[in-house]
Amino acid sequence: MRVIAGSARGRRLIAPSGLATRPLTDRIKESLFSILNPRLADCRFLDLFAGSGSAGIEALSRGAAKAVFVDINEQALRCLRNNLEQCGFADRGHIMRSDVMKCLPRLAVKENGFDIIYADPPFTQPELFEPFMRVMDDCSALLDREGLMIIRSPRGMELPAEFNNLIRCRREQYGESVLHFYQIQEVCAP
Repeated sequence: MRVIAGSARGRRLIAPSGLATRPLTDRIKESLFSILNPRLADCRFLDLFAGSGSAGIEALSRGAAKAVFVDINEQALRCLRNNLEQCGFADRGHIMRSDVMKCLPRLAVKENGFDIIYADPPFTQPELFEPFMRVMDDCSALLDREGLMIIRSPRGMELPAEFNNLIRCRREQYGESVLHFYQIQEVCAP
């Protein structure tokens, strides 16, 4: 696993050993960040279920001003801290050890809107996806009015296209993963 572009291009990232993590493959990461590229300069990026921090670190490498990483696993967070240090982003990355579902309402009160929110819930816990999306919908103030939220799911799992505040505006499949792109309802073009 490595940073594929930007100021930290080529830096190796470490991932927790012995965990059922699914790091973003270079192919998915390259495709995702090609889509996000016009939004990355000076953006605020939220990486949920962050693991090693691969997505948020890629955003920082490509010009994001700030990234907030949320994960509950201490082993993953140790890797994340190390990855931020090795890439020179410790000053622009903020790590929160917390359950994502409990953290979102607190973040919605504490933080201004994020330009990009990336969520990668564990594929081994499919029961998390829809409740996560409902909490995210309730906390949609976390997403900047023109912002974009991306959730990665396993192929074969269909997420709702529409919630009260969020609507899916794009869906991309890469092998066994699907990226669902959501925006605030009134912003997403029909």
